[in-house]
Amino acid sequence: MIGWIAELATGFIESYGLLALFVVFVLEGALVGKVIPTRALLIATVVVLEDPFAYLAVGVVAVVGATIGQCVVFSLVRSRGSMDALDHRYVRLDERRLARSREWFDRWGLSALAVTNTLPIVRGYLVVVVALSRTPAYRFPLFSVAGTLVYVCALVAIGAGIDTMV
Repeated sequence: MIGWIAELATGFIESYGLLALFVVFVLEGALVGKVIPTRALLIATVVVLEDPFAYLAVGVVAVVGATIGQCVVFSLVRSRGSMDALDHRYVRLDERRLARSREWFDRWGLSALAVTNTLPIVRGYLVVVVALSRTPAYRFPLFSVAGTLVYVCALVAIGAGIDTMV
């Protein structure tokens, strides 16, 4: 299964370049991209580039894209004061996940946002909770970037490791 995803991702990046990766990560950050295999796409991009200096560009594109997407969700929810601003056909955030996210945020504050942004399955789920809190808006992107940076660096390292094995 991973083989065809890698081939698809490779063709996608070779055809559309880093702009496509940027758009994919904006969607992932906006919780819309949960249906896109962003991890496989980023790792395949690193393998395709075969240039260690290009890894930095890939990392920057992914971190900036995901952070912009999360900031869009944060702004929409904050401006409306509810999740009604989100299109629930694309953003799948059920009550169970939202309740767990609230518990994490109540216990750990913005640190929970940074930590969950490093974890593939729950990435971005705290965005809505933080937006509905009294957290100052200027603090949100700082913690979002911190977690996303760790996440993306780990994926780049995996891709670089695969690249050296191939």
